[in-house]
Amino acid sequence: MARKKWNIGNRNEAKEAVAEISRALNLEYVTACLLYGRGYRTVEEAKAFLNLETELFYDPFLMKDVGVACERVAEALEKKERIIVYGDYDVDGVTSVSMLSLYL
Repeated sequence: MARKKWNIGNRNEAKEAVAEISRALNLEYVTACLLYGRGYRTVEEAKAFLNLETELFYDPFLMKDVGVACERVAEALEKKERIIVYGDYDVDGVTSVSMLSLYL
């Protein structure tokens, strides 16, 4: 089997900027290198990228009848009823179904 090598760019290219990102955000140096290599050159840019995930969430209660569904799940849990969880067979589907099943 051939060994694969990760290419994280030239670590010496901007050592000070990378070190500052690493320090300020409490990241491993190599993680800061990857961020720098992707174009996040300042602490602010790197922080904005890392925190972007929370800005992408939609309010689930904007979906029709989500409140009704939540009440029904809570009732089923209270009555110790069985709950079936359906999901896709792709990576995010299997992961989300597993997490939801473990949580419930």
